Amino acid sequence: MRPTVVAVPAGTFVLRKAEASDVDSIVTLIAADPLRASEESVALEDRDPYDLAFSKIDDDDAQLLVVAVAPAGDIVAPCS
Repeated sequence: MRPTVVAVPAGTFVLRKAEASDVDSIVTLIAADPLRASEESVALEDRDPYDLAFSKIDDDDAQLLVVAVAPAGDIVAPCS
């Protein structure tokens, strides 16, 4: 997937294929969601399941995990 620039009322974002280095940011976003906050942990020792899940998604040609990146470089949303 080529990075794609999208402009929406909230600003301009880049959509790109997620990388293993994005897992921390994705987990932080998931854990910040009020519906998931009591079930998710951002602790480093709890990260193995997220790394494994990312690897499985990334290795499957039928799947694509995308992140939205704000102009400052912060990942603001995962998309699958």
